[in-house]
Amino acid sequence: MTRTKMSVIIAAMALTLAGCENVNVNINMNGAVQNEQKPEASETQDIDIGTTGYAISIPSDYYSSEVTKEERKDDQIAYYKSDEHLMDFDVYQFGKDGMILKEYAKKEAEEYKADDVEEVKYNGIPMMLYYSQEEYEGEEYRVANYIFENFEDFAELSFWLDGDDAEELVEQIMSSIRQEQMVGLANPWIYDLTAEEVKERTGCEFIVPEGAYDVAFGVNENDGLAEMNFTMDDVRYSARMRKTGDYEDISGLFYEWDAEGVDKVGEIMADVRLYTSENISNSRYSQMVRIRKA
Repeated sequence: MTRTKMSVIIAAMALTLAGCENVNVNINMNGAVQNEQKPEASETQDIDIGTTGYAISIPSDYYSSEVTKEERKDDQIAYYKSDEHLMDFDVYQFGKDGMILKEYAKKEAEEYKADDVEEVKYNGIPMMLYYSQEEYEGEEYRVANYIFENFEDFAELSFWLDGDDAEELVEQIMSSIRQEQMVGLANPWIYDLTAEEVKERTGCEFIVPEGAYDVAFGVNENDGLAEMNFTMDDVRYSARMRKTGDYEDISGLFYEWDAEGVDKVGEIMADVRLYTSENISNSRYSQMVRIRKA
C-alpha cells in the first residue's frame, strides 16, 4: 500500500479519537510457531491447532519440524512429519478479515484451481474440504485441505497424500478433532450491529473511510473491543478500537514485522508496521497502524 492511501485511512480513522484513545487498522492474524520436538513414545499424542481451541490426536511417530520464515508469511504455524509414514501435514491459523467460512474456502480453492469444495463434518464441527495439486521438489502431490473456524480465526489442516496409508491416516486424524478451550463458552462477539449501536455499547465511534464498501461492525462484550471490517480497492481491512487509558496494542497480530515507522496526519501520530506476504488471505501484504494523539 502506498503511504498516500494509508494517510487517507489514517486521516479518516483519526476522527474516532474523540471516542477512543487508540485505534488499530490491520489485516490478518498469525498463530504461534512450534519448534521441532519429537514426542515420547505412545500410540497417539494430542496437539493443539494453534490458539484456536481445537485439538487433534495424531500417531506418536509424528513430530513438529521447522517452519521457515517464508512459510510463516503464508500463515503456516506448524509442520508435522514422521519417520514411519510418508504423509506430512501443515497447520495454518489466520484471521477471518470479515469473511465467512464458505466464502473464504471457495476463494482459496479457486486460487489453487481446485474443481470443487465440499462441506463436511467431524464430531459435529462444520468445515470445508477441497483437494489441490501441488508441487514439491519436482514432484506432484494431491493435498487434502480442511478449513474450519472459531469465533475469530480460520484454521486449516493440509495433508500431503503420500503413501498407501495416507487417506486412512487423514480419516483417523480428522475423526479425532475436538474443541477444548472453547467448549461451553458463549461467543463474546456480537455482529450485525450499526455504527450507532457500537457507539452506544462501547463509546467508540467509527468513521467509515470514503470509498469503503462491505462495511460490517461488531463488539466483543467481554472486553469492550469494537471492530469495523470494510473493503477498499479490493483490499479487506479490520479496524479495532477500545477505550483505554494506556496506549496498548489491541490488534492481535504477532508478526515479525518487515518494516516499522511513524506517520503523522495533522495532530495524529501513527505507528505503521508492514508485513509482506504472498498468502491469498493477506491480499499480498499486511499493515497495522496504531493511532494516538501527537
